Amino acid sequence: MKKVYELLDERLHPGQKDRKFPRYAVVVVAEGASALGGHEVTVDSQKDDFGHARLGGVGAWIAEKIRKETSHDARSVALGHPQRGGPPSPVDRAMGWLYGLAASEAVRKNAWGRMVSARGIAPACEISLVPLADAVASLKLVDVAKLYDTERYAPKRTVLTE
Repeated sequence: MKKVYELLDERLHPGQKDRKFPRYAVVVVAEGASALGGHEVTVDSQKDDFGHARLGGVGAWIAEKIRKETSHDARSVALGHPQRGGPPSPVDRAMGWLYGLAASEAVRKNAWGRMVSARGIAPACEISLVPLADAVASLKLVDVAKLYDTERYAPKRTVLTE
């Protein structure tokens, strides 16, 4: 955790008032992660159908440690289908699996400073790594009027033009 604290202090240095310095930082942690020499964080003491611990809550645990042990505020968010607006579809599950697999491969290859990118939709998609600088170099907007039914907050059923 000491390295995380140092990075937070460096990134959020209170003396830096220039707009190019962020006022926030995002810490991403995988379910099942544990501190060096630590134990896995679990949701409860129950086991799944295979006898494995029900992992979860490590983000909240880290946020609490950051709040208690540093001068920084911290909040945790567990991403999942509630944030996406509904239950996952088979394509959502396939894309999640592909993104996770590609991200773990990138870690194994020490491919830092890159993000997983997909062209197309699973299973017929091309997965690659894109430098973060390229990913944020320009604003990429979704054509909401063309692709979304804003009254139902859902993708349009048809996208073909006449």
